Formats: sequence, structure tokens, C-alpha cells
Amino acid sequence: MSSKTKKPSKQPEAIKPGIKGHKTTGIIPSILIFLYILTEIIPESGATDVMGAQWLYMAILDIFCVLFFMSDKREPLIMNIRPVVRNQQSIVLSALFTLCGLSIFFAINKTESLVTYSRFTITVIAYFNLAILLLRQMHLFRFFAQAFSILLFIQSLYVLSEFFNGYDTTDLNDLILSINGTAGNKNILAASMAIKLPFVLYSIYTFKLWSKVFNAIIICFAVFALAILNARATYLSTLLVAILYLVYCVVTHTKTNKKLTLQNISFFIIPLVGGLLLSQVVLQNAFEQQEQTEGYGTVGQRIGTIAFTEESSNYRFLQWKSALQFIKGHPIMGAGYGNWKLASIPYEKDFSNELLVTYHVHNDFLELATETGLPGGILLLSVFVVAFLMALRVFRAGLDTETARITAFSLMALGVYFIDAFFNFPAERPVMQFFFVFLLALLLNNYLAVTGEKNKTNQVHDKKWFRSFVFVSMVLLLPATWFSYLNYRSMVAQKEINTDVLLDVPTKSFQEVNASLPSIPNLNAFCFPVDAIKARYLINEKRYDEALMWLNRSEKVNPYLPYSEYLKAKLFFEQKKPDSARIYIDKAFEKRPRSLFILNLSNAISYQLKDTAMLHKTFKTYTGYRKDMVQAWNDYLGYLHEMPHDTRYLESVLDSALKLFPDNADLKQKKLSLVYSNESPAYKAAEPFITKAMQASNQRDYTTAAFNFAKAAELNPMDHRNWENLGLCYYLQNNFTQALIYFDKVLALNTA
Repeated sequence: MSSKTKKPSKQPEAIKPGIKGHKTTGIIPSILIFLYILTEIIPESGATDVMGAQWLYMAILDIFCVLFFMSDKREPLIMNIRPVVRNQQSIVLSALFTLCGLSIFFAINKTESLVTYSRFTITVIAYFNLAILLLRQMHLFRFFAQAFSILLFIQSLYVLSEFFNGYDTTDLNDLILSINGTAGNKNILAASMAIKLPFVLYSIYTFKLWSKVFNAIIICFAVFALAILNARATYLSTLLVAILYLVYCVVTHTKTNKKLTLQNISFFIIPLVGGLLLSQVVLQNAFEQQEQTEGYGTVGQRIGTIAFTEESSNYRFLQWKSALQFIKGHPIMGAGYGNWKLASIPYEKDFSNELLVTYHVHNDFLELATETGLPGGILLLSVFVVAFLMALRVFRAGLDTETARITAFSLMALGVYFIDAFFNFPAERPVMQFFFVFLLALLLNNYLAVTGEKNKTNQVHDKKWFRSFVFVSMVLLLPATWFSYLNYRSMVAQKEINTDVLLDVPTKSFQEVNASLPSIPNLNAFCFPVDAIKARYLINEKRYDEALMWLNRSEKVNPYLPYSEYLKAKLFFEQKKPDSARIYIDKAFEKRPRSLFILNLSNAISYQLKDTAMLHKTFKTYTGYRKDMVQAWNDYLGYLHEMPHDTRYLESVLDSALKLFPDNADLKQKKLSLVYSNESPAYKAAEPFITKAMQASNQRDYTTAAFNFAKAAELNPMDHRNWENLGLCYYLQNNFTQALIYFDKVLALNTA
């Protein structure tokens, strides 16, 4: 009897955290999960963008996780894989991953697709890794929640420190934009902070009084910092979290828990309001101190600009419109994964200046639909729908359980990600992708815990699933890691090259650039083909034949951005082949009529060809888009003056320019030169009267002289000499009052 009662005593071990008989198994998964959490603190490490190092870090971490799975083949770990992979959420995500891979065959730039797809590979494998690591480790959620709270506190202190150290010496708009930490930009930083708020609220809701106070302080600092960052999408997501938390507090507590409910609500509302009030006072004072009237404002002012207009949404509305137009024409298969940045360029012709590319739709659902067709956008949306339905299944099992509680706060955080995905592009950023897959893994584990699916086992099938998962993961991760490494290397090289290549005379040599800048990826951060960038240095070194070879090779890399055409035109222009240069500069200008430097080269080529008609045409087209660019007017007038021209037309254009830019010194000088020019129509009209006036003046007939100078002044009022001579005539007649009137006119012309 006693022996029989002792045997079952070992049974509870099977459901304890970790794997039976292996003490380190619970520790190693925890360490690996914590290493994933640390993704967002990885610095840029010499790269032009921090995401290069962070993606490489995640790729290496994915490999370490899979190697850990391979090295530890104990039965409970093997059992974890099949329920994770076969779950409906995993199936939808895998279907999306497969569709994105298939789209590469239809991509405009397949190399760019592979580089971007490597990031998605890293993300998907991270999802499976985290889901497997979290099985039997959900008791650690309290630790992870507090870790996120502390990270949020550190980020908040960083934001506030940067703001208060710079607001009295730096333009506020520039200062706020510069606060990015290791996120890449201030919007990503704000999103990565907002997505941690539900974890802080979980700590307030769950922990004891002293911890509630500590986390309430974090809420106050975080809200203050988020208000400083002025990210409108984050305001919306913070509002969503606040509403969902209040609803959850009310729903999960009965009348007997009214005191606890009020306590949990108070520990959120009071610091929330406190943070908002502090930010309102500080920002209002800072903007008044700097007399700022445009750009970022207080929280209230910023929220007031949340509207779908071109001005308030900073081109977002135009980007969405372009994406919808493209999807309408490509509903089944789009531009290829990661290729919207190329396909969008023709749609930006009318509103994007120079060779600037918007890169993203600012809506991941629309962007994925442009790249993979409507099925891709629907599948991404389905990931959220399935996650929500799984959460409902957990809630139906009981709202007062710890599993339901973790699910509720994870769902709040996923709501933050959803809003960011709707208004921005978190799919590009490793810090946000970690949170995306971490939250999905949490929701999946809670669902499996409720449904009991993880307990269904078949040793033969489990081992097959295990071997297949490990094999497929390594096959995908090895090339993905290689692409991530090349991308990181490219970003390191671009940190100096991207600035240097834009100079009129680059400082680096072709040999330096060719050695440091890898061919993969084949686009830089500006969407310039890497081969074209290298050709730029060959042109600078007068190695024209080699440069032309590189440029010919680069045209298919990005067929929509006319950087290669511009460089070909520059190459032929320097070789004194204006006819060939004209062919390529016209192609470039057709694609980018808002580019000033393309216009400048076109003007120079027109001057070389003495092609006044083309000079007129490009100027009219450019100023139809950008009338307020004074340099375009000055250059046009300068070239026009040197070419055969209608002087009356030149004078009318100059007058139009002076109406737009009355204080421009170059235009004033051109006006004076024209006024004093013998070719000026006004000068020619006034010349007979000046001759008569000078003859009368020589005969001391100042009355006749004054009459004729007055006529000349009426016909050529910008020539101060007419007014000055008219004043002298009255002065010599002792009519000082009248003389003073005309001398004042001379001063008013400000010809000095």
C-alpha cells in the first residue's frame, strides 16, 4: 500500500516549469527569452541605421535557439514543437511567409526582396522559438513584465534628459526629432515605449502595494516622455490601452472588490493625468520661450492634427492613395516583397522633391498588399483576427485566472502594435517585430494551456515535427543571417559614402568605395543603385568608359528613380557630348520634374546646345510644381540672358520673380543690370528723351531738361539716374522742395 502511494509522488514534476530531470532547461530558455528582449538596446555599431546591427543580432540569436533545441532532445521539449507549429495562428503566419516568398519571383528587384525577406525569416523563426521557449515557462511572465517596466523607465529618463538638456539651446522641432535612442527615430522609440505600457499596468494590477507605487511612477514618467516625443499614433495607442485597462478593471472585479478596483484604477489614472499635465506645462513654456509657431506642439495641439489631410498627416494620405491605386491595378500579385519602395516612385512624381523616396506606405497592411497582392494584406490582418479569437477562447474559460490576465494585457499590447502597423511601418524594425512575435507567442501559449492541446502527444510524430522544424529553420536562417550580415556591412559603409556621394566633388576614391560597399543589397538608403554610386566615383576620376559600364548595369536595379539617367547625362555633358546628354537628362526630368539638381544640369545642357525652347519648357514645368524656389528663377534668368532672347520677355520674368522674392539680392542685381542695359526696351524707349534732356541741360535750359527727364523716368522708372537728373534740374532752379521729392525716389530704389 505504501509503495503504491509513493509512485504517484513523481507525477506533479511533469507539469512543473521546466523539463523533468534537467535543472538548466528552465534557466536556458529564460536566458534566451531575455536576450530577445535586449534586441532594442543593441547600438548602431558604426552603421547608418541601428536596425542593421539589431537584425543581425536577432538572426544570430535565432540560430542559437535552434542549436539549443538540437542539443537538448528531451521528450518534453520535443513535445512543445508540434502543438506550436500546428496551431491556426502559426499556420496563418506561415501562409503569409510563404506568399511573401513566392512574390520574390515577380519582384521588380529580386535582390532587394531577398534582403527584406531575410528579415521576415528572422521574425518568423523568432516567433516559433519564443513560442517553444515559453511553453512551461509562463510563470516567468511576472518577471518579464517588470523587466519591460524597468526598460520603459530607463527610456523615459533618457527622453526627458535629452529634452531638458537641449530645449534652451536647440530648436524644439529639431530637438524632438533627434531623440531616438537605439530605435532609429523618435516615432519608433515612442511606439516601443507605448507597447510596454500594458506590462506596467499588469504589474500595477497584480503586484503588492510597494510595487504598485513604483510602477505608477513609471507610468507618470512614461506619459510625460511620450508627450515630449509628439508621436500621434502613440497618442491613439495610449488612449486605447487606457480604455481597455479601465474596462478590464471593471469587468474582472465584483462589488466585493470595489476597493481593489478603485485602487488599481487610481494607480493608473493619477500618474497618467500627472504626466499629461506636466508635459502640457513644460511644452507650452518651451514653445513660448522659443516663440515657435509651427511644427510640434503640446499634446492638445498635436492631437488636434490627427486627421487624414495632406498637411496634417505629412504625406500619409498621399501615400495611402498611391498604394490603393497600385493595389487596384495589381490585386493578385504586387511589386514583390520589399519592393513597394520602388513601385511607389512613379506615384510620387507630383509631390516628392529631388530624388527623395517615401519608402513606406505608413500602413503595413496596405504595404503588404502592394507587394504581395490583396491576399497578403488579408493574411496579415488574419494574424490579428486569429490572435483575438484565441484570446476570446481563453476568456471564456474564466476571466479571473492568471492565464486570462496575461492574455488580456498581452492583447492590449498587441493593440498598440496594430495601431502602429496601421499608421507606420513596424515590420521594418526589429524592436517592434520582437514585440509582435513575443505577444503572439504569449497568446498562443495561453490558448494551448486552456485547450490542453500541448498535452496531446505522439512520440513518433513529435520527433518528426522536431526534426523537420530544426532542419527547415536552419535552412532558412543561414542565408537570412548572411544577408543580414551583408546588409549591416553595407550600412556601415554607407554612413560615410551616402554623404560623400552627394557632394559636387566627392572626396573618396572609386577603389575605397568599391572595396567597402558590398553589392548586396544593391540599393543604398536613398534607393540609389549601388552600381550607380560606384559609377559616380568613376565619373569623378574621368574614367568614363568604366562608369558607363556600371551605369548600364544599374538601370534595372531601380528603373523608376532616375539617378542612373542623371549620371549618364552628367557623364556625356563632361565629355562635351550634349546631344547624348540631352537624351538622358530629359528621361531623368520626365521622371522627377521637381528635382532642382536635375533642372540645373538640364539648363547647362540647354545652354551648351543653345536650345532656348528646352530651357523655357523645363523652367515652366518645374515652377509649375515648385514656384517658390528662388534658385530656379535665378539660374533660368542667368542662362536666358546669355542666350538669344526676347528682352521684353526677360524683363517680365524678372519682374515676376521680384514679386515672389522682393528681397533677393541676386534678382535685384539682375534687375539693375537690365535697367542699365542698352538692350532694355525701357531704356530704348526713354533714350530719345534723355538725349533731349541732356542737350537742354547743356544749354542751361533746366525747365526743358526737367520735362524730358520726367518723360524718361516714366518710361524707365527703375533707372535711378533719370530721377536723380530730374531732381538736379529742380535743385539748379532753386526749387529745393521739388528736388527733394525726386532725390527721395532715388533713395527708395535702394540701388547702392
